[in-house]
Amino acid sequence: MREKGATNLSYMLTILVVLAGVFSASQILPFYYSYYELLGEMDAKAVNGREIRDQQIIEGVNRVIRKNNIPADIELLKINRLEDKIIISLDYEEVFYVDFGSGYDYDIWVFKFSPRVEKNI
Repeated sequence: MREKGATNLSYMLTILVVLAGVFSASQILPFYYSYYELLGEMDAKAVNGREIRDQQIIEGVNRVIRKNNIPADIELLKINRLEDKIIISLDYEEVFYVDFGSGYDYDIWVFKFSPRVEKNI
């Protein structure tokens, strides 16, 4: 009888660990999806860096930021044009947290993202 109780407990713990993993993945994977979409937009703008103005780059990046609710400040977007290349970069953070209600949130991890694109023009 005693072994059956231990087996049930191990099943419950396994289920809890799997559920925690699924929950974490469902919260964290969108951070990376948004990052790569932002990086793709920055890359697309950099490829055409010779033909487009900085304002067009800012508008395109800002559109992706708003669409994906990325907590980035467009004012921190850096566009550097050198003689033969363009560098576009932006730093921002995403916070993985658990909301316990009543205004109490527990921050589990802060993800720091630094999408950067450098292209010859």
